[in-house]
Amino acid sequence: MSKSLKTEYVMRLFSLVIFSVLLSTSANAQTIKLNDFRSDFSKNHIKSRTCYQVTYQNFQPVDSIIMNESLFDESGRIIQYTHFFARGKKLYTINYNYDEKGQLARCILNHAFSDVNPVDLIIEKDEKGKVLSLVCPSEIRNFWTKEEFAYNEKGRMVASAQFSKQKGEWVPREKQEYSPTIHSGENTPTFIHDSRGLLILHQLAKSDSVAPNKAFCFHYTTY
Repeated sequence: MSKSLKTEYVMRLFSLVIFSVLLSTSANAQTIKLNDFRSDFSKNHIKSRTCYQVTYQNFQPVDSIIMNESLFDESGRIIQYTHFFARGKKLYTINYNYDEKGQLARCILNHAFSDVNPVDLIIEKDEKGKVLSLVCPSEIRNFWTKEEFAYNEKGRMVASAQFSKQKGEWVPREKQEYSPTIHSGENTPTFIHDSRGLLILHQLAKSDSVAPNKAFCFHYTTY
């Protein structure tokens, strides 16, 4: 699908949705969090997922920009994540490799502002092989130094937090909390899924309003 057609698809989708919006603390899931949904992606033969951010005025979509794109293998695992900025330019790409046990074995970062290209992120795991954090060994402008992950008793990721290191101290950059119902197929005013149970719309509003100020729209391709 061409860029113009994708933009038309996104804007048309939003024009058809009735906007009853609640504030959500959960940002759109990205990077290795998506591996929690690998069974969904595998059974539906998902090859890629592209996220667009749509902004509104008076309940009407007025703009759409590409935010990120994730690629998956046939087992539903994320193998590449690309983050965009400046209305479509690539800021960075992370490639993910797995070992024979299916555990994450290598993360390779290519960043637009990195003098050393590519960069291997350091993977820190627990004794069961669960990824606790990713560490960037090089200081890169507009990129985190460390990303930590938290899980519930079922092993699903419930939060991630990014940090930079300044004067020897870890400084928080961004934190994301993930809804336990995302990709469940159960629709809410905040999360809307398609007939396959895949998330297609994540709506957000300001804390003092029910009117949407932005939303994330997800477009999928298949093998």
